[in-house]
Amino acid sequence: MNEKANSVKRIVAYARVSSAEQAENTHALTQQISRLEEAGAQKVFQDVISGQSRKRPGLDEMMRKVRQQEIDEVIIVALDRLGRTVRIIHRNVEFLTDASVNLRVLDQDIDLSTSHGRFQLNLLASLAELEVGRLGERVRQGHRFSRKERKASASVPFGWIRQDERYCLDTEPFLCLLTDRPVNFEIETDEPLLGRSRCDVAQDCVAIFLVAKGLSKAVRMIFEKYGVVRRSGHRAGGRGPLHWTVAGLRNWLLNPVHLGHTAYLKRKQIKYGVRKDLPRSEWMLIENTHSEVLISAVQAEEINRIINFNAKRVGSHQHFNAKDGDSLRPFSYMQGLIFCASCGAKAITKTRQSKDGQKKYCYFACRHAKKGCDNHKGTPKQKMEDALIQYLVERSHELRSEAMPQEQNEEFCSERLLMLKARLAAYQQLDDADPSKHDSLRKVEREIREEQDPFSTRAYERKSVQELIIAGNSLMIWNTLPTDAKAEIFARLLQQIKIRDGGVVSILLND
Repeated sequence: MNEKANSVKRIVAYARVSSAEQAENTHALTQQISRLEEAGAQKVFQDVISGQSRKRPGLDEMMRKVRQQEIDEVIIVALDRLGRTVRIIHRNVEFLTDASVNLRVLDQDIDLSTSHGRFQLNLLASLAELEVGRLGERVRQGHRFSRKERKASASVPFGWIRQDERYCLDTEPFLCLLTDRPVNFEIETDEPLLGRSRCDVAQDCVAIFLVAKGLSKAVRMIFEKYGVVRRSGHRAGGRGPLHWTVAGLRNWLLNPVHLGHTAYLKRKQIKYGVRKDLPRSEWMLIENTHSEVLISAVQAEEINRIINFNAKRVGSHQHFNAKDGDSLRPFSYMQGLIFCASCGAKAITKTRQSKDGQKKYCYFACRHAKKGCDNHKGTPKQKMEDALIQYLVERSHELRSEAMPQEQNEEFCSERLLMLKARLAAYQQLDDADPSKHDSLRKVEREIREEQDPFSTRAYERKSVQELIIAGNSLMIWNTLPTDAKAEIFARLLQQIKIRDGGVVSILLND
């Protein structure tokens, strides 16, 4: 019985279709399997994947059994089922022949047990690669024509659709939040409530990011608002479901499609089945390819500023997990700006608990302390911030004195403030019947308040370094600033702080 069982030839088959083939002919895989079973296959391994892919689960499992000497013969319908290039086909065939496993190809009538079959194999593999090359050239020619005609890419970002080969905002109903549900809504109704389009949700995601001022916090806020559950292997793109990752949200926010432009050649193929993302400077960017925009130029500038600021100054560990309030931890603006006055090395942040465990101490210390540098004592972060604020106030008084040396007792007024006050006086002289008077007065009064106290609003974003220093002429102004505002303002003002022996040695501001 054992000898008879061992004499039975173990024959398996491999079937494969690409996703494109499966889309064109939904029975393509079933037809292959039927033919292979009729040819004597006892088991059929299958894949629905490109022949150029490096990872094919069905093929990998079959080759594992070949390696374990569990297979005597493999049947395939056509040679290109093993791969789309001569290199891939030869690699798979050599693996089979090294394991003494015969290969049969039904369409080409190839049997590797004969010399004629081996000759046919080499010839047909070369023809298969030639056809793939021709197909690739036709695809590249089509892409060149699409770029010339400024056509939209097949893959569109979330919030957009492709109509008549152009980008258009997706305004079809998509979802309805519970907060959007009308008061008289009946639970028993069969009609779905779809109040918001993908375009509306996309614009809301932009607004949430501008409020959160951080990718991680924005993702959390979006998930909480729309009830999204994080799932691996999903992304927000095209007509798919709403889902963001931190990197995905960043790439989506920076997509030029939102500004009315189209970017081509964003990736290049480095080898079969492997593509590499190119830096934005190497993209082929064609401006004004469609009239609709999702993000305004002002919003785009602010988005870039926030992302660049966070990338340079703030690491992910500097963010709170809190839902409300400041999104950054205290003293986060100091990251990367503190240096040792002894050896010049960039300082590192350290923390320790008090002996009773009730208090936490945060400070900066030289990274080379006790390793060649004599600066052994760390400097508390609060002490450093107090020294910085004191220095800014003293510098503000110096600049004010230089600007008004003979009028120390009068209120300091910048040239812009004097101009605004003169404009206010002129508007006040206008006839009350003038309809534009009250609007003009309110506008000038608001600009005067912003000029006198730029820290109470976001007016500090439009101020120069010197104007900010002059405006910050009291300890109360700096000490009452929120953490997020400190991170933005101090990052603009501060160039470097040097520390030694637990204290601040020098503070260098930006010009």
